[in-house]
Amino acid sequence: MKKTFTSIIAIILCAIITVTGISSETAYAADNTVACKIGFNGKTVKLSDDIEEGIEKASLKTLTKKWGKPNTKYGNESCMTYVWSNGRTQINYTDYADTKIRDNFSIDISDENGSVCGIKVGMKKSKAVKILKKLGAEKTEFHDGMIANLASDSITIECSFEKGKVSSISCIAYVGKE
Repeated sequence: MKKTFTSIIAIILCAIITVTGISSETAYAADNTVACKIGFNGKTVKLSDDIEEGIEKASLKTLTKKWGKPNTKYGNESCMTYVWSNGRTQINYTDYADTKIRDNFSIDISDENGSVCGIKVGMKKSKAVKILKKLGAEKTEFHDGMIANLASDSITIECSFEKGKVSSISCIAYVGKE
């Protein structure tokens, strides 16, 4: 009798935990955020959990740990630009040391060597459009593509399509708050 009673209590507690764990609000909140991730040569750097919040900080140490040493770097004491490139993919990270100017990323992807927020060249247009719409993108007037302006215009992603697939991705992303 005591064992049966204990089993029934355990089942009821498990049912309560399961029911409270399944909530439409939780699923909706998790489904609405898109992480700010930049991929290069199969290695992805996560810069923010929610792209709408913008990029708080980026560190050269993290970028070089994931992507290796930059192919080129140029600048001076107050501004240094680091460039990672492979094929028709190029990622520039400009670091403005100790100035009021915000650091930024300039990304141009025209082959399979890079990605932005899960969007890759060669991906089906329908899948890319789904991600871009989640980001609030709008169709562009000048070509078959979409543009998303995020985080108070701190991040702009432009995606072009050809033959039902993603043909190129361009992104400008500023680090920190203005």
